[in-house]
Amino acid sequence: MTTEVDSSLHSFLFLMEESPDIDISFSSGDESITQLSEESDGLGGELFTQDGWIARFSQYKTLYK
Repeated sequence: MTTEVDSSLHSFLFLMEESPDIDISFSSGDESITQLSEESDGLGGELFTQDGWIARFSQYKTLYK
């Protein structure tokens, strides 16, 4: 089940980055990002890096070592 969730999340992030119809922005405290896709060279790929989202936040991170 974990790989299905990760694959779905990867596809969703890829869609957010590549679609010209989707523009996501946010602000937190003093920081503001006007276009999320410009903050990364590959949102979906950031899930799987050594210091990526799975390694930092998943309770199942040992599956990816």
